[in-house]
Parts: sequence; C-alpha cells; structure tokens
Amino acid sequence: MAKKTEQKTDPAVKAEEIEISESEEVTKKVIVWQATKPLTQKEHEHLSNKLRFEQQKTGVEIILMPYTCKLGDGEDV
Repeated sequence: MAKKTEQKTDPAVKAEEIEISESEEVTKKVIVWQATKPLTQKEHEHLSNKLRFEQQKTGVEIILMPYTCKLGDGEDV
C-alpha cells in the first residue's frame, strides 16, 4: 500500500509589516506573524523561541498573533 505523504505547512505566516512613528525622529518597524492553525503548547514555545531569536538578532519588534485573531486597525473595536 502506498504511504500518504503529508505536506508540512508553516505554523505561522507574515501577516503585516508596520512602521510606527514614536516621534518625528524615530520610526520603529514591527512585523506581525499570525499562526496558520491552532498551535500545541510545544509548537507555540518552539515558534516563540525562533521569533524571539530573530527579534534579538535584527532589532525589529516581532509579534506573534494567535490563529483566532484578525488583524485590524482598532477602529472596529
């Protein structure tokens, strides 16, 4: 019998890249990643560690958004 091959998908995708002006001189870049599926605790810890490492290495703030949330501008709240 042929074995089914499972296609592995990324646990998160880049949802948005935002530039935030803290003052006239300072603009901060924030990257928002969103989980593509509900994550187990182990998957969440692994992904959080990877994103934390990238944040420390690049200096860009990275936010991991839960699968169940929708990205918006806050006007709908």
